[in-house]
Amino acid sequence: MLTRIKRIHAALFGTPTPNPPPTGGPPSDLVASAGVIPAFDPLEPRQLLAVNILSPIADTAVSQNSAATVVNLSGRYDNPELDGTIARFDTSLGAFHVLLANNARPITVANFLRYITEGRYADTIIHRSVSNFIIQGGGFQRPATDDATPGTIATFGAIQNEPGFSNLRGTIAMAKVGGNANSATSQWFFNLADNSSNLDNQNGGFTVFGRVIGNGMTIVDAIAGVSRFNADSFYGTNGLFSDLPLREFTGTPIKPDNFVSMNITTVPELTYSVTSSNSDLVNATLDGNNLTLAYGANLTGSSTVTVRTTAADGSFVDDTFLVSVVGPPSVGQVVAGPQPAVTSGQMMTLTATNITDLTGSLAKVQFFHDANGDGLLDAEDTLLGEDNASKGGYSIKFGTAGLPQGQNRFFARAVGAGDVFGPAASVVHRVVPPPSVGSLESSVTPIPRNSKFELWAGGISLPGAPLKTVEFYRDTNGNGTFDVGIDKKVASASKLTNGVAVGKVASKGFAYGENTFFARVLDKGGSWGPASTVTVAVTNAAPTIKAVKAKPAIVKNVGDPVALSVSGGKDTDGKIVRVQYFRDTEVAGEDSLGPANGEFDENDELIGEVTVSGFKFTYLTTRLPLTSGRTDRYFARAFDNDGGVSTVVWTDVRMNLPPTLTDPQVTPDAGDLVTTFTFSAAAGDPDGVIKSVEFYRDTNGNGIHDAKVDKVIGKAKFIGDRWVLTLAGKKLSAGENRIFVRATDKVGGFSQSLSLTVTLA
Repeated sequence: MLTRIKRIHAALFGTPTPNPPPTGGPPSDLVASAGVIPAFDPLEPRQLLAVNILSPIADTAVSQNSAATVVNLSGRYDNPELDGTIARFDTSLGAFHVLLANNARPITVANFLRYITEGRYADTIIHRSVSNFIIQGGGFQRPATDDATPGTIATFGAIQNEPGFSNLRGTIAMAKVGGNANSATSQWFFNLADNSSNLDNQNGGFTVFGRVIGNGMTIVDAIAGVSRFNADSFYGTNGLFSDLPLREFTGTPIKPDNFVSMNITTVPELTYSVTSSNSDLVNATLDGNNLTLAYGANLTGSSTVTVRTTAADGSFVDDTFLVSVVGPPSVGQVVAGPQPAVTSGQMMTLTATNITDLTGSLAKVQFFHDANGDGLLDAEDTLLGEDNASKGGYSIKFGTAGLPQGQNRFFARAVGAGDVFGPAASVVHRVVPPPSVGSLESSVTPIPRNSKFELWAGGISLPGAPLKTVEFYRDTNGNGTFDVGIDKKVASASKLTNGVAVGKVASKGFAYGENTFFARVLDKGGSWGPASTVTVAVTNAAPTIKAVKAKPAIVKNVGDPVALSVSGGKDTDGKIVRVQYFRDTEVAGEDSLGPANGEFDENDELIGEVTVSGFKFTYLTTRLPLTSGRTDRYFARAFDNDGGVSTVVWTDVRMNLPPTLTDPQVTPDAGDLVTTFTFSAAAGDPDGVIKSVEFYRDTNGNGIHDAKVDKVIGKAKFIGDRWVLTLAGKKLSAGENRIFVRATDKVGGFSQSLSLTVTLA
């Protein structure tokens, strides 16, 4: 039986095909490339390019019990030589990888990938092997049973030839039908040697579209070393299986495992593996391109994690980084201010310092008051506030009005992401009562206006900090309560003399009457005490005036104005605000010409009150007639801004008696332009002498003497006992002329105006 099997072997397979390249070509010729590019240079010997780290994973620190960290590895690493799709050939002799020339041979690579995607390269065989020349596949499926004929792969349409790359050792090229350059479908072959001189030109050149990478040629060469048999007669084929490699074939039947089979898939350019030096602390796992770092519960420490990135060509790089798992952020110290103590009611500041935050997860710092006084931060303690802004340091400011006086403990704790609390730090700070003034006195009582005196603040208590200053104020708005920013500061003292702070005060401008003063103390901790008070009377100095003056002192004519004014007015502690003027009358309110007593009393008539600057008052003698030919007395008194009244001053005004005028005459009383007219009148003055007598023509013809309108026609001369004026007729107007005559005395008083008429033809 054994002899029979050997004879069958010889009949079916013959002897292995010799190594020389084919000359005529089998039904499926070998596909070639068009030219040589660096990516497809001879592969042996070949130095692998290293994988580059483009973006290393940085050392990191995370909080204890943090959620797992996911790191995306995409884009962090690269092998610059692998610039196309990677095809993986999983063969019965081992796996190897092929780099496809996607960009340079787009049609061929797309066709090859389509067969992969459609699964048509699954469980296929190497159906031809020519020593030192090629191994060929991609045409047949491995049979499922013994002695079954390999199935033909269903093909897509033929593709355009893309020659240009040389058929060098280690390259993969498309097979095609002889005499038809554009006939490639599914079959391909690997060049076992430099076949460029043969295949680059044959049948339009065979399209090289990839190359074996890494140590893959050891697998390819192993396949080429498998024994070959001529199985055409066994399968009834013509040249398809004349060089069929079969593994461990010892006789019939031909079993499925005797074929060199394979599956072709695509794989990523890079694959990853990861190790952790302390996997209990940091458990590192991979899911595709995602690296997950999970942290052990309640553990702290560090672990070295190494991500190994391996390229399809076998090159790799290790990216090593340190992961530290630390406790939550913590506060090292709490600082309280102001120092050395805070006054009850004063604002207090707590500042967290020496903060440890290795993970950068600090979200905020919380501050508490040890409300139950047990020295521990617990649920019964009062949250005073929190600060989530690191600018300027983590601190809060709060009022101490509700805190007990004495020693108080305060806490600060850091809060990390996810409300993870760090340990609390604490500080003890003293809350003390505010400083105070025990008593306040004035060195003088009552206090004269515009004087200097002292305010004495005694019994000063400083429980929190040394004295900075004692300030003294006057109750400006008079409400009896100290109002910051309203009541005016009048003095200050920064030291004590025999336990007393002395404020030197000037009373200028103080209100007349009762004045309230305040004193309050400020310590060097910035705390103000309550105000202490004292009320003292302030006296007012009355204003003074030296004299009252009348202008004119002699009234020329009844109805003339008289101006009254005061001089020498002064108020030493304020200012004069009004002046009153009175007329010396016997009965108040009467315009009496009757007798007066010459003294200022309640019967004297208030004739004016002036509050404007200068205090000048003017009245007309027609409104309040003087007694003609006698002297009248007028009084004045001044008031200051506090109601003080000056002494009364007086002045006398004399009323001039007007001159008299009688018996006006004209001779003749009619004439023409050449007539000479003589005008005359008798005049006298009871309290003086006549200064002049003047004649006027009624210029506007209204029959009334208007001294400022009617024209003066001449001044009379005193002749004998009359005042005489001689006038030529040419100075008069034609017709009737009304002539007025008026006498003037030396003081300037005027007589009554009299009239006469003269006719000019």
